[in-house]
Amino acid sequence: CARGGSGAGRRGLVEAGVLFAQGGDRTRWLAVMGRGRVHLDEGLCSALSLVTVASLVLTPIGATDRNAWWVAWRLPRPPDKPLPALEDHVILLGCGSNSAVLLDLLLLTGRSVVVVDRDAAVIGRLRKRDVNAVCGEGSDPAILDAVHAKAAKVVISTMRRPADNARVLRHLRGPDAPTVVARVFDDADAQRLEALGAKVVS
Repeated sequence: CARGGSGAGRRGLVEAGVLFAQGGDRTRWLAVMGRGRVHLDEGLCSALSLVTVASLVLTPIGATDRNAWWVAWRLPRPPDKPLPALEDHVILLGCGSNSAVLLDLLLLTGRSVVVVDRDAAVIGRLRKRDVNAVCGEGSDPAILDAVHAKAAKVVISTMRRPADNARVLRHLRGPDAPTVVARVFDDADAQRLEALGAKVVS
């Protein structure tokens, strides 16, 4: 979970590390330039070249959604308050500034609401309001199970990545699956998620 309102989850940090590794070719170029100007000795230049080659080889292997999740799941999780057994509740995946009004409307219905967000600052504010809130990635199957998503009435996703929404839909599929409402940004994503059973809004 992110701290201090940065909004970068564990998986996001892993993906950011992969992107930094993709800049290794620039490191090698700088090393060669530095060696040419006698700024770097031969041993250091060789070490930089070795690190660069290793990062370029490993990046295509690590730069996949599956591998990013594999690493993210193995990073330490912050302790979370366990939720009571819930059913026929509403789950809101993602609670940024644009979702605050939606959350208030959901709370007015009197139905139990659970919020999942990867920003610890958001979760802290919600808990001060006595809102059931869990810090984590909304598309993480372990998080979905922790908030009893399969027993929910409705799951509302405001997550931007179509792959995250597809992961949620695949995890919750079944004869008694809750209604999943997902926000989309283009027609292709809408068709893909509708095929998986989502009700889409733009």
